[in-house]
Amino acid sequence: MKGTIIRVSVSSFASGVALANDPSLKGKPFVISSASRQRAVVLDLSGEAQKEGIIKGMTVNQASRIIPS
Repeated sequence: MKGTIIRVSVSSFASGVALANDPSLKGKPFVISSASRQRAVVLDLSGEAQKEGIIKGMTVNQASRIIPS
């Protein structure tokens, strides 16, 4: 019996869903964050936000200092 391995990358999945739901986000830096108000962190982000220096795991507070809303 021969097996098959399938690898699926889901990086940027949430930001892709956000773009599909709201096309006005295209070309704009945005992040998807956790719901925690005190220590919210970036869970996913657009390529534009990444180019500005935002990374996954960064606090939303830090990200908003880089790109104010």
